[in-house]
Amino acid sequence: MACAFTITLTGRGRFLCSISRKQVTDAGGQFNGDAASGSFTVPDLTSSVAGTYTISGNDADIVITHHPFFITCNQIEKYVKSHLT
Repeated sequence: MACAFTITLTGRGRFLCSISRKQVTDAGGQFNGDAASGSFTVPDLTSSVAGTYTISGNDADIVITHHPFFITCNQIEKYVKSHLT
């Protein structure tokens, strides 16, 4: 089941992209994209969390395309927001 949410950014997309790339790769994941759009995969204990993003103006639209069934969309959204805002 996909999760979709929007985050209002306080910084520029390019800066956000470089921080996100580092956080994802430091966690053993893959990050492909630029300041406009891309995709990511982050390993979990038993599975992974994967998704896409697009940045337009001050908004980042994030769609989580895959996540473990025991992690809710609300938990993912809170986690992402706490690390990107």
